[in-house]
Amino acid sequence: YVAGRLGLGAAADYALKIGMEEIEADLTAKAARLREGLAGLPGVTVHDIGRKKGGIVTFTKAGRSAAAIKAGLSQRRINVSVSGASSTLFDMSARGLRELVRASVHYVNNTAVLDRLIGAVAEI
Repeated sequence: YVAGRLGLGAAADYALKIGMEEIEADLTAKAARLREGLAGLPGVTVHDIGRKKGGIVTFTKAGRSAAAIKAGLSQRRINVSVSGASSTLFDMSARGLRELVRASVHYVNNTAVLDRLIGAVAEI
């Protein structure tokens, strides 16, 4: 699969050009902004735990299934995924969770994209 190899090589070169520490700092700041924005919405709970949080932001919204949130975001051309209990059985069982919406922040995302996601979750 030549195209995939070339793409991976180009992505690695791009990341090394920017710098891994710079990417980590940027990604961490963007994910923190997303967590804060989502947590400020009525009925939304951010479920990320741990001292050091990465670029994956998980949340739920009261009265809405994760699938319904994903569908609503998809209609707005915003991509997220759904993690069910089978994905992290011990953790989700211990916390009484059945499903989560999973947003993956990327270093090429800008703050406008994050704000658009927050606004869309508020509308759903």
